[in-house]
Amino acid sequence: MFNKRGISPLIATVLIIGFTIALAALIITWGVSFVTQQTVETGEEAQETLDLVKNSGIKIRKVTFTDGTPDTFDVQIENTGTIALDGFLMRAFDINGDVYTNDYLIPNGLGAFGVKTFPDLVLQNDQGNQNDLSNAKSGDLIPKFRGELTQFKKQDWRVTP
Repeated sequence: MFNKRGISPLIATVLIIGFTIALAALIITWGVSFVTQQTVETGEEAQETLDLVKNSGIKIRKVTFTDGTPDTFDVQIENTGTIALDGFLMRAFDINGDVYTNDYLIPNGLGAFGVKTFPDLVLQNDQGNQNDLSNAKSGDLIPKFRGELTQFKKQDWRVTP
């Protein structure tokens, strides 16, 4: 009744080694493809960052303060690079240590080597206070290029008399 014989141990060993080699080849092929893809993507991201560093920049030409309700700033910005400026985060620091901020988008961007004055910019602190910025005569401006804040291109400013 049970006259059937199984495969010999030699054939079984050869089959196991063959399956192992095939599986290893498959994993190595996938691994090489994965590493190549990651290397290409990382290289592209690095190139984009390098382009941003080389081809972007701003210069703050003038900052004026208007005491009112609410207090406002007028800021004149020059784009010194070839990449359009999408917006900026402006911060002002007062003598009490309060930080006033606001995030601005520039419709259609500020093109290469363009200059533009942004009037009546309103800043607020964490409590939403927009007034009494008379002690905030300096700060910084962080530009947005390609939709992202570019901290390494930050510019300090002082109110122009």
